[in-house]
Amino acid sequence: MEILVVIGIIVVVLLGLWFFRLFGYRDGVIRIELDDRYSDRNDFILAVKDELEKRGMNVRYKGDANFIINDVEYMFQEINHPIAGIPVQRALLEKIIE
Repeated sequence: MEILVVIGIIVVVLLGLWFFRLFGYRDGVIRIELDDRYSDRNDFILAVKDELEKRGMNVRYKGDANFIINDVEYMFQEINHPIAGIPVQRALLEKIIE
């Protein structure tokens, strides 16, 4: 019985770590959560670009979901997930390693 409890705890911890990484909490990722919700992808990309510029970063949208931020290339990904039943829209910008 004690073995099952230990296995259950290990499974819960591993799932928690997987979700943590899934939502962008890892090295080389810029996470942006905006106050507004955007249904049009182009408007969302412009809002992300404006937010990055407000943070003092040099930003250029290259197209095809690629940003150049401070001379480093990042890939844009939109994530939608519920937090306490409220849908949250986030932008993840992951560094492209060449």
